Amino acid sequence: LVAGNDEVDLEKINEVLDLKRDAILDVTKVKRNVEKVKELYVGKGYYLATVDYQVKPVDEAEVDVWLMVDEHAKVAIRRVSFVGVKQLPEDELRSVMTTKVGGYFAFMSDSGTYQEEAFERDLALITAYYYDHGFVNVKVGTPQVTLSRDKRFLYISIPVEEGPIFNIGKLDFTGELFGTKEEYAKRLGTRSGDIFNRSRLGQDIVALNDFYKDRGYAYVNVTPMTALHLEARTIDLTFEIEKGEKVYFERIHIRGNTKTRDKVIRREMKISEGELFNQTNLETSRRRVMALGFFEKVDISTRRGSSDEFIEVNIEVAERPTGSFQIGAGFSSVENFIAQAQISQNNLFGRGQQLALQAQLSGLRQLILLRFVEPYFLDSDWYFSFDLYNQTRAFTTFSRDSKGGNLSWGYPLSYETRAYVTYKAETVDVSTTRRGLILAGAIREPVASESVANLFKGGFTSSVRGSISYDSRDNRLFPTRGFYHNAFVEVADEATGSENVFLRWGGFSRYYRPIWGPFVLKLNAEMGVITSRLPEGVPISERYLVGGITDVRGFRPRTLGPQIQVQSPGEPGALVPLTLGGNLQVVWNSEIEFPL
Repeated sequence: LVAGNDEVDLEKINEVLDLKRDAILDVTKVKRNVEKVKELYVGKGYYLATVDYQVKPVDEAEVDVWLMVDEHAKVAIRRVSFVGVKQLPEDELRSVMTTKVGGYFAFMSDSGTYQEEAFERDLALITAYYYDHGFVNVKVGTPQVTLSRDKRFLYISIPVEEGPIFNIGKLDFTGELFGTKEEYAKRLGTRSGDIFNRSRLGQDIVALNDFYKDRGYAYVNVTPMTALHLEARTIDLTFEIEKGEKVYFERIHIRGNTKTRDKVIRREMKISEGELFNQTNLETSRRRVMALGFFEKVDISTRRGSSDEFIEVNIEVAERPTGSFQIGAGFSSVENFIAQAQISQNNLFGRGQQLALQAQLSGLRQLILLRFVEPYFLDSDWYFSFDLYNQTRAFTTFSRDSKGGNLSWGYPLSYETRAYVTYKAETVDVSTTRRGLILAGAIREPVASESVANLFKGGFTSSVRGSISYDSRDNRLFPTRGFYHNAFVEVADEATGSENVFLRWGGFSRYYRPIWGPFVLKLNAEMGVITSRLPEGVPISERYLVGGITDVRGFRPRTLGPQIQVQSPGEPGALVPLTLGGNLQVVWNSEIEFPL
């Protein structure tokens, strides 16, 4: 039983206790649990909390064990100061520490509280910060922790002996080398004359390790040897390299994929069983599997195989939900009512295929779409997809009905780059009158179609589109960093069996970069040009009509671009503006994305 715990929940205390009911009384064990509760309170900032115990008899064979807690007040850190610091700003040293001075809202969290383990790590971080600035002889002493008279605040003073700053002297390489020493020096971030930086030295060791591991030497050993010259204040560095024997991949084990098939993971791997060990390909394999978007995490580890000549690879994945069913309705000041439903699966039957059925309905659009994507057609490198759709979109002066579909084939030029060919067959109908209940009122400014009949013609579109894309995003479903570029050319002509004749080309570019926490910066640029060799020009149904939340916010949907004055139906002499749409568009967006 616990008494006196007002600020720390009983559940938290029970998590650290290992006393059991109906067990034989062990006073030593009770005392150990008392210390555990004390440590819990210290971690919460109750530095002065006391915990005692009482054993109260219940009958001749049973006793109750009471833990008596006196929490006292929460102790906050009032000041963190340094003694002996002259060459580095104290604010920089405080910035690397997790122990902070308590602010106005410290009572709402653990901020500003003294935790011994965290403070010990802070001392190591301060030492490392000095090492990264050339102070190789720095000494961080035992801090003084002083309690205020009212026992509410802590004052921390950290003594430091900085010593001189050392620069890099000579760089040398010994052991089993490939090529000249000058070639090795080019692989390092450290240069002769630079201020010594231990973190950069660690990165150089990793770079040399990876250089050998990419040649099959999985057990290479790189040892930096240092020679200090106190008078010159320089450090000579010699990298001693033992490459060991070449190692081959023996077995690749995959675990954690209860739904996703092994082949979906293996085909993203850049390593194969029996191949020479390669560290870069191993890391690339992890990124490629993660980029599928099917997994919360992907961990890759290695261990010794059946002999020193072989190494085994273990791939641990944690799957995430890849299917969704959505249904919703709402109201928009732009589209009036909105209703939508969608069922999709991005990892169909665990094969890595995508299948989606989508329906949308609003005051400006209707859509029914069926989409299927097979990224590895018949387990080959070919990409295959098709769309079938029935869509109606209402613009300011007309509505566009389209029925059809497209068929795409793609092939990788590299892992990031793919080339695609898409055939589209589509029947287009353009109307300048209000039609039906759903789109009633969507056409706000009807015009007499005979006055601009060449613009509002529909017909059959049969086009061939060639495109090339570059995708280096870290996750295809939830990207946080990387690029996504696409460039295309689309031809619709009599030679392709099309009534609508045009040539369209353009592309887009997207860039993702994490900012802080869950926030991701997304930059988007789009460009498009469309022309027609026919004298009547490009039909309005194929022109660029921008504006609205999908591209240029702050404007009514699809209202930007050149306009002309045309006759209003039923009102002789009355003219209304008609947005023609453009044959060239350039759009730029800057966004911040974050998950809800």
